[in-house]
Amino acid sequence: MISHQKKTAKIPALLLTSRPARCLYHLCRLITAGIFLWSGLTKAMNPADFATIIGAYGLVPDMLNGITAVTLIAGEIVAAIGLLFEKKGALIAILLMTILFIAVLGYGIVLGLDIVNAGANPQLFAAGWL
Repeated sequence: MISHQKKTAKIPALLLTSRPARCLYHLCRLITAGIFLWSGLTKAMNPADFATIIGAYGLVPDMLNGITAVTLIAGEIVAAIGLLFEKKGALIAILLMTILFIAVLGYGIVLGLDIVNAGANPQLFAAGWL
């Protein structure tokens, strides 16, 4: 009788067999999680500023800027914490948010908007650092 059990390959276990590769994986994971956590927490301190930045792109109706800002902020924080603890789906969420960021950034460049990544830290932008 043939068994039809699914064989699930653990990608990190297969690819990261050497100690340096595992260390590099964990370093990249922690740095990426740290960046997304820092970005989400700084935006969470003043979500209205982030909603204003979202509104400048004109991609969502004005009445949805606030809920979009809060949703993206929560997504960044949750995905970062998930990545810190290697939870399933966290890396995909980070990837999708990165793709979204690149797409929106490209859209802004095509429109000729003055692009500054103030979303990462609106306080630095207001202080003239960015």
